[in-house]
Amino acid sequence: MRRYSLERLRSLASDAGMTVARATYANSFLVAPAVGQAIAQRLRPRGSAPTSDLEHDRLGGVFGRLAAAERRLLARRDLPLGLSAAVVAGKP
Repeated sequence: MRRYSLERLRSLASDAGMTVARATYANSFLVAPAVGQAIAQRLRPRGSAPTSDLEHDRLGGVFGRLAAAERRLLARRDLPLGLSAAVVAGKP
């Protein structure tokens, strides 16, 4: 798996001769939970059980509503941070 910053994706598109129409991050609402999970995994003793599916099921509805709200926001503006980067580009 490769991880790209928004600037790196923008640069790759430009280097390929494309004009970048839009570049933004997405899934910004997941940044804090991802950081929390990364910290918890580092603190968890080796061999201990991962989080249960029940915890994921309870959060699914909350995350779904947050994703819907973020989609409406992304229709109007770019986001400065998020777990995903998106670039819309085309040939000039």
